[in-house]
Amino acid sequence: MTFRDDIIHTFKREQSNGIVFQPRLYYWYYGNGLKNSTPEGYENQSVINELNSRFSRPFRAVHEEYHGKSLIDIYRQLNISPRYPLTDLGIGVVKINREFSSKNIKEEIFVEGSKTFVKISTPVGKIETVLEKEENGTRIAEYPIKTNRDLKVLKCFLEGTEISYEFDHAAFDIAEKEFGELGVSQFNLPGKSPFQTLLINYLGFENTVYAIADYPDELEDIMNLMDCKNDSLFEELLSTPVEIWNFGENIDANLTPPDYFEKYLIPYYRKRVAQLQGAGKFCHIHMDGSLGPLLPLINKSGFDGIEAPTPKPQGDVTLEELRNAMGNTIMLDGIPAVLFTDTYSLTDLEMCVTRILELFPANLILGVSDELPPSADIEKIKFVKELLEAQ
Repeated sequence: MTFRDDIIHTFKREQSNGIVFQPRLYYWYYGNGLKNSTPEGYENQSVINELNSRFSRPFRAVHEEYHGKSLIDIYRQLNISPRYPLTDLGIGVVKINREFSSKNIKEEIFVEGSKTFVKISTPVGKIETVLEKEENGTRIAEYPIKTNRDLKVLKCFLEGTEISYEFDHAAFDIAEKEFGELGVSQFNLPGKSPFQTLLINYLGFENTVYAIADYPDELEDIMNLMDCKNDSLFEELLSTPVEIWNFGENIDANLTPPDYFEKYLIPYYRKRVAQLQGAGKFCHIHMDGSLGPLLPLINKSGFDGIEAPTPKPQGDVTLEELRNAMGNTIMLDGIPAVLFTDTYSLTDLEMCVTRILELFPANLILGVSDELPPSADIEKIKFVKELLEAQ
């Protein structure tokens, strides 16, 4: 069997040839100044250009054997499996189009020095997001929603915005050809769940807590509106040839504690997961933060797998606690990223990998939780590959 076969067999809970090693290398690759390129025949350079320019300086020197090679070339060289065409090839497959119902509703973007201002205008008022460019990325310096009035502006904007989605079959075919037998072309859903969207993009944690206490009905009204707006997205996804979708939620119990998770997230996940699985798709969710308080709830959404759950010494849970909570749910990744840095020895890494294989002998796609960091030693990826081959 090939890696591709083994991945599909794992998700189908069928016998596979072995454990697939699928570390996501893009953070290490771009973070060390290596320059990727899109495959022949794919003309949209926007994603690859952004990735190639995301970091202002390399984190560490990279051996010359990796210089001048595309990211997919390095996956082939190491004989490991890629996961996402978006980061590994610069290929996206969902085109998003937006139209506003009137000229009184608009979104404008202005750049002044290191700051980007995203201004939303509606008949009931205006809100503004301020983004601050930093050395190795961009952060939200000012969230747009601070008051109940701001929520009304956001609701008016959402009501007046029509979003349509179109699957790019040609782009998908190119991604599949490039991945070949190394892996299955998987993709993140465009955007996050309504609650995570409000928390991460519009309010921030502090204002979310206040809004839940002070304006719960208004907040839930907007989440229901966002949910309805997502109907057209899922209708489009159900008919695509993509076999595995990821909910890129970045769950952390410090930001979505159990009561929030159970009330605002599980019902949405159950609904959307059921849609995808009903169409023969598999889906997993990205949960890379603190998970201890959420362990009793981790399986209540119906996902086929959990991506990037991070055990100690980086996360707040043990591998044994994850195994007991997840049951037969597939673990994607599982090796704490810090073990690939110079702080930890090969013995530390070997002990962790050995324990993961003992606890997850079947329902496992081995990888790095969350991604291989730029400060990592790539030789440790080779070491893990050798451990697997010796099994």
